[in-house]
Amino acid sequence: MRILPLLLLPCLLAATSALGQVPASEDTTKNEPVPVVILVIDSMTGNGIPDASMLLGFGYESESYITDTLGRVSLSLPAGTWRWVEVAKPGFLPIHTELEVEEHESAAVRVALLDTARSAVIGRVTDAQTGNPAPAVGLKFDLPGRWADVLHDGSFGIALPPGTYQAIFTSPYYFSVSVTVEVLPETASRLDIGLDPVQDCVEPVEVRDEKPVFIPRSLH
Repeated sequence: MRILPLLLLPCLLAATSALGQVPASEDTTKNEPVPVVILVIDSMTGNGIPDASMLLGFGYESESYITDTLGRVSLSLPAGTWRWVEVAKPGFLPIHTELEVEEHESAAVRVALLDTARSAVIGRVTDAQTGNPAPAVGLKFDLPGRWADVLHDGSFGIALPPGTYQAIFTSPYYFSVSVTVEVLPETASRLDIGLDPVQDCVEPVEVRDEKPVFIPRSLH
């Protein structure tokens, strides 16, 4: 009997959940929408930031919004934890945060952005081979409690005191990299990096008709 080769989905698809595309709550579709106001402010002055862009994940989809002249976005959301909230504005460091919405209670949430004129590290993480944003990347610094979120487009930003640090990039799909970065006073230091993918993400385990059958390691 002829056995056809089977090609399972590449294990890189497992990174989808790491991009924040996670259903916010199992019960969100059962709850009545709750009024929510998100206020985006300057972390130093406390003033609202107009025309800031906001990306909010709804399960496996997303919607984009723009803050009004006072820095506000008004929404109606089901109760739950919304884990994919990204806020950005030119001249400020982008931020990735969560939004907790309580059932039957209106909510007012503040999101503070850091002016890039202050000492910070900003940059983008990509796949060294394709140039696309690298998925599921963690970034930490050799300073207690200092780590940065790498957003779905590969960008990141973190405020740090002036000094010299080791930036450590890790991912289950790429080789870890440690890079020295110097942070100057009142300067946003740029750090763009390409990560080399781990080549043995999938391995041949069985052969039929001289063609390999691939099974992701994660299924072993």
